[in-house]
Amino acid sequence: MAVLGELFGALTLPALERLNLFGGSPSGHSLHWPHSEGSALLLRSGSQTTLQTLVLHDVVISECDLLECLAQLPSLTYLFISDQAAVGNTPAHHLITDSLLQRLTPQPAFSLVPDLAIADFKTLARFSDEMLVEFATQRCLLIGEESAFECAVLWIPGSTGKANPRAPDSELLGELMDSGRIILTERMYDPEIDT
Repeated sequence: MAVLGELFGALTLPALERLNLFGGSPSGHSLHWPHSEGSALLLRSGSQTTLQTLVLHDVVISECDLLECLAQLPSLTYLFISDQAAVGNTPAHHLITDSLLQRLTPQPAFSLVPDLAIADFKTLARFSDEMLVEFATQRCLLIGEESAFECAVLWIPGSTGKANPRAPDSELLGELMDSGRIILTERMYDPEIDT
């Protein structure tokens, strides 16, 4: 985290549209989001009006830090976040939970990242189908009828207990998927195509 923090502290990236971080390693060492330095970089770079893509692939970040980061990024349209399975002595990291999905679900008075059109989750499945349905349907309704909301749920193999991933059962979700307004895919994570 110290090296990434120093790098973030030394950079200013005006007009930054995409920030892609890929962490995780076979040795079990994790990449941790340096919250203070990351927030300062985004603010200094003017990312609140320019950043459209944020990929935190196998990056350890707390729910609180992620939400604070997203609050600075109202122009974000694509988000990739991930849980991490336990590796060696490194415990599993559960980010995608009912709590996080609830905070990302649009509310009548306020919505984080209001332009979010695509969300991809690499997950250990620590959330309920009902919360995923609420998140996806409310995001779709926020976007409106002119475009679809896309959500991919990528199960980490061997950790979900969902041998046959399936779309959650919901009448509204079914209607929105049938009309093409929600594109919800669920499948096992494949490092060959998902990195």
